[in-house]
Amino acid sequence: CKLPLLETVDLDDNEIGGKIPSSIGTCENLKVLDLDNNQLVGSIPNTLFELELLRSIDLDGNNLIGTLSGEIGRFTQLQYLSLFDNSFTGII
Repeated sequence: CKLPLLETVDLDDNEIGGKIPSSIGTCENLKVLDLDNNQLVGSIPNTLFELELLRSIDLDGNNLIGTLSGEIGRFTQLQYLSLFDNSFTGII
């Protein structure tokens, strides 16, 4: 991560397209990830699950796909999770 002190990414409602970059997992101090209501596609990168300090993840209102698994349980600090209005499958 080129911004090692970055704690919050709030880019909701910006019509951002493409995939969530796997490099997001290198932002070790990230606590809030808010990318809702964009046009993101693809799956959640596995590197996201390495961010142990994440407290809030808001990815609703995109075109994300993939299988949700117990990986979400790795977020021991997580207080808020919003994934609705995507095309995820699986059981958390």
